Amino acid sequence: MKPGVIQRVVAAESLHRITDQGAYSNIVMRRLSPDLDTSERIVVHHMVLDALRYLIRWDAAIEAVSNRSIDDIEPMVRAVLRILAQELIGDGHAAHGAVDSCVEATRELGHPRAKGFVNAVGRKLAIAEAPTRPGDGGFELGIPQWMFDRIASSRGRAEARAFFEAVNQPAAVGVRARPGAELPEGTLMVPGIPGAGYVSRPPRDAMVDLIDPASTAVALAVDAAPGMCVADLAAAPGGKTAALWDAMAGDGRLVAVDIHEGRMERTRERLEAMGVRPEFVVADARSTDLGAGAWDRVLIDAPCTGIGTMRRRPEIRHRLRPDSPGKLGILQAELIEAGMQLLKPGGRLVYSVCTLFPEETVELVEHHDARPPDLPGVVWGKGRLMGPNSTGTDGMFISVFDV
Repeated sequence: MKPGVIQRVVAAESLHRITDQGAYSNIVMRRLSPDLDTSERIVVHHMVLDALRYLIRWDAAIEAVSNRSIDDIEPMVRAVLRILAQELIGDGHAAHGAVDSCVEATRELGHPRAKGFVNAVGRKLAIAEAPTRPGDGGFELGIPQWMFDRIASSRGRAEARAFFEAVNQPAAVGVRARPGAELPEGTLMVPGIPGAGYVSRPPRDAMVDLIDPASTAVALAVDAAPGMCVADLAAAPGGKTAALWDAMAGDGRLVAVDIHEGRMERTRERLEAMGVRPEFVVADARSTDLGAGAWDRVLIDAPCTGIGTMRRRPEIRHRLRPDSPGKLGILQAELIEAGMQLLKPGGRLVYSVCTLFPEETVELVEHHDARPPDLPGVVWGKGRLMGPNSTGTDGMFISVFDV
């Protein structure tokens, strides 16, 4: 296959796995075909992630020129057309090379009968106007309107737009320097989060952990110290657990709890490779018997809708539903109640979520004796809100409960 065809075959296959088979884009992008060289991987990353970011726009464009519902198009052919729409409308590529390569990719993907259809749709997309929906604040940004409206109602329309514009930009690699290590030269440091920043590519230094600075900030809010008893109640994938271990200098009791056995096993492997050795407990943190009143610190980085991480996982916008924040808010409230039972007098619980929906953030903590941590970001009710549009980090809400 010609290089341009190979790239589009891999891009369409990757997009199909994410949109139709439920795969996570960050994992799919890490496992691209070894036949691609570095420059080809960069091209495929862009094709897939930008197709995901603006999927609702490209689907509207495809439907307009094909007179067919996007759901009626064979899934792999649909993936090719989505990549093609991104190239032609999003990137403004010349029609000839892009269309011809996508037509050939359609054949290579096992759908030779669809070549004429892809060619015809591609030629029309090349001269089509970019689709718009006047009055729809989310459509231009590839954001479902309910999601845009929900954030605009709680944070204001201007901030909602700024946030979604920011999460549509590619994210650099987040890093944290472990004790005794230095971050690579040229690291873009995040003010107010010591030892945390962004680099253009993952460093090879084993003492530099890959973790977004917003997550490092969460661990800082815990204020763990040597000799303490600390419980991390939703520990996978382990980045914050490692930061807590380092803050404790390996002295004290640190327990990592997670309900998912597979994720916990991967977390164990990651942490052991780093020399981080907490106790591991596979259990539902809401009912685990860790000992009431026995813990100095409890961290609940709760399962959430995750829209604060859409720089790396743009597909999140397509998987959530309007009732998702409320449903997760019930779980989050139960985790907070369970975590509070674990604390000693004078202890601290830190609640964090990488989202901005009020049901999971400010509304969830407003009835508690909680406060914002002393960290970058803006105060929002009884918490601190970080985001790519304000702190340059993932979106993160952090609230501290002192007892």
